[in-house]
Amino acid sequence: MSSARSTRTTWISVACVLIVSSCGGGGGSTPTDQPVPSNRPRVSVAPASAVEGHGSGASLDFEVTLETASSDTVSVDFATRDGTATAGRDYLTQAGTLQFAPGQTRRVLSVPIVGDGLLEGDETLTIELASVSTNARLGVASATGTLLDDEAARRYERVEIGFDLPGAYANSFDLDEVTVTMRVVRPDQSTIDVPAFHYREFEIVGIAPERYGNGGAPTWRARYTPTQLGAHAYSIVVIDAAGTRTAGGGRFVAGDGASKGFVRRDARDGRFLRHDDGTPFVPIGHNVAWEDGTGLGTAFWNDVFARMAAKGENWTRIHLVHYWDGQSLEWTPNHTGYYVGLGRYSLELAWKIDRIVEAAERHGIAIQLTLLNNVIFNTQTTPQWQDNPYNVRNAGAGGFLQRPEDFFSDPQARRLMKRQLRYLVARWSYSPAILCWELLNEAYLVDGFGSSQAVRDAVIDWHREMADHLRSIDPAQHLITTGSAEDARMDPVWSHPTIDLVQFHNYRRGMIGAMEIDLARLQHLGKPILIGEFGVEDQQAETRVETMPEPERTQLREALALHNGIWAASMLNSGAMLWWWDRYIHALDLYGEFAPLAAYWAGEDPALHGLARAAASVRGGPQHEQLHLRPGIGDFWTPPARTAFTVGADGSVPGFEGMTVWLHGNGQPTLRSDPSFTMTLARAGSLRLAVQEVSPYAAALAIDVDGVSTFSASYGGGQTNFVVDVPLPAGSHVVRVRNTGNDWIKVDHYTFDGVQLPAVAALGQTSASRGYLWVRDKDSDYHLTDHGPISGTTVSISGLQDRDYRIEFWRTRQPGGPIGTAQARASAGVLEIALPEFTKDVAVKWQATN
Repeated sequence: MSSARSTRTTWISVACVLIVSSCGGGGGSTPTDQPVPSNRPRVSVAPASAVEGHGSGASLDFEVTLETASSDTVSVDFATRDGTATAGRDYLTQAGTLQFAPGQTRRVLSVPIVGDGLLEGDETLTIELASVSTNARLGVASATGTLLDDEAARRYERVEIGFDLPGAYANSFDLDEVTVTMRVVRPDQSTIDVPAFHYREFEIVGIAPERYGNGGAPTWRARYTPTQLGAHAYSIVVIDAAGTRTAGGGRFVAGDGASKGFVRRDARDGRFLRHDDGTPFVPIGHNVAWEDGTGLGTAFWNDVFARMAAKGENWTRIHLVHYWDGQSLEWTPNHTGYYVGLGRYSLELAWKIDRIVEAAERHGIAIQLTLLNNVIFNTQTTPQWQDNPYNVRNAGAGGFLQRPEDFFSDPQARRLMKRQLRYLVARWSYSPAILCWELLNEAYLVDGFGSSQAVRDAVIDWHREMADHLRSIDPAQHLITTGSAEDARMDPVWSHPTIDLVQFHNYRRGMIGAMEIDLARLQHLGKPILIGEFGVEDQQAETRVETMPEPERTQLREALALHNGIWAASMLNSGAMLWWWDRYIHALDLYGEFAPLAAYWAGEDPALHGLARAAASVRGGPQHEQLHLRPGIGDFWTPPARTAFTVGADGSVPGFEGMTVWLHGNGQPTLRSDPSFTMTLARAGSLRLAVQEVSPYAAALAIDVDGVSTFSASYGGGQTNFVVDVPLPAGSHVVRVRNTGNDWIKVDHYTFDGVQLPAVAALGQTSASRGYLWVRDKDSDYHLTDHGPISGTTVSISGLQDRDYRIEFWRTRQPGGPIGTAQARASAGVLEIALPEFTKDVAVKWQATN
């Protein structure tokens, strides 16, 4: 994306078309002092601009104003003067006397434009006022007029065509009544269809809450961003009751611009993202799903995006929702005064979304645009179904569905959704600031998704159909995703060919470990994986910082979980966005937490190197005496990938992401999931098994050590949240956990006490000659207390070429940046890196020098 410039629109009124592409603005002169009484009204002229067009007919219209009305006629002389535009070739010379009749305060001076069809850039001329009558005085006596070269479009920047259609339609959003398309023939002679859309211009007429009014006349627009250099031709195709016809057209030439273009999957390595111009896109950002309730509207978005960009953020997630003052196309009419029900979109709020997208363009922020939120199809968790315009109880707004889950299976609901998708594409697909379309936020919270296979099937099929439809109508071919918890039930969606990005949410305890497990499980899809939401395990702790106990209060103030989440995700070939923006990141001004990560990745091209998970081990430093393990599979019906695990000397447990939280009993023999752990305890310790829930029909548990039963118990149905604590002797053992009953037990985590493991962990990616690593104190985590300064640690990286390496050490906390360098040589495929003293964490890069 580029920093935005002002835009313009090219008009065709069925036989003429106006082009909007980027341009600069005009200017005016300073007032000219006149030796006349200061109580006489000033005559001033304002700058003007107009599209050059083709041939004659267009004009450059300067507004001349009289400061206050006069009871007598006021006159002033005027004349045009060349700037970069030439009289006779670019415009027709104008000179004469302009008069204000008594009581008149506004006149327009029109300068005819000569359209030449040449690619010559914007040109300027000046109009000058002189010799004002004695009953007035000169104010701003000259102004610049800008001839906007409609041929001078720029690659990856917006071209906008405005036009009127004769007659009127009962519902201009109904594709059965009227469908308008701009057909573009590109320089390579390929043809692309760009949906057009119904449009009105508005003004901001109130603040806190921001309100929109003074709507202009309804009209039509088509927006397109050229991706090829050279001449383009376009025509407007209209399908309505009169049949199919072409209503005007034109041409433009796309030159080179400053924009990086759209974000795509990287063709070199499909796990990564890059811009059209080849610039890598490493996602760094946080959610800003909707406004903060202050009513500042577009000013809020400008402020937030400016703060984000200043600290290196480039990514956010915005929901099209009705909350607060609204930023969605449709809802029930009793909200904000801008909504009219199903199938008739709010042009006021669409105009507002235009401003949000343009603000993102100015500041280089890529928007993950969430089209629907689960709460509008939910009657349990923050339910909004009662006000959903699809609800039959809102029949006056067009509602016809009995249940929220019916939205995903009902043919009419699907048809209406596709209609809305077309409008969304028509209005905003032009923008490289749209990173991707996110179909639905947290599908697993839709009513019935967890309990009904039929509902799950409908939701999955809906995703496939809508993703395929989006791909077929989006001229820019934006990426497509959807959002959910990491849930194997969503795999049929995430694996679908037109779902480009895998995106899950993480609010689990042991956040970093959960990210590792979830990302490892999804790697087989070969797609970019994003963590669209995360937060600390305490429910909404970020919104009640000052009421939290210590050390959590200080950890929240210092953004510990935010810091750990974004660094961990980036080292796992992902990106992660904290959810709480308005009452946390914005309120505590935590934007600076992103700056060190942005500095670390600046100029890097991770897709270039064929990166894989770094085989890294740490020696020295403090030791851990506890090992916490959380299973990676949450779906009840998914069997474990394995059940036998070995705890490594560094505390790693390969394959544990394939373990399920469900210990199934004899009633599900094909799902049996009794895990065993081969491990060494440095001293006598214990296994603490945190049980989240027991089946309502009861269950039983046994724990064996080296084949000998050391614990057994039966549990009544429905017990929740208790811990089984079993002593373990020092030494090497095989510990097995068995469900000996008939029904299930749900385990939250396993904790082994008495181990001796490094308290410093390393996480990163490497190729044979280059790598990235984040080294951290494991106790620098939520709820825990870090060890303070750590020294004397060495990290070993395996799998490298035996070469010399330049090593850089980077500060991970503000202000960020490199803090030192070193040289080392890999031997037998292992690079030994002696770390500098650090507190909490440090980042490392290395690159072969020969």
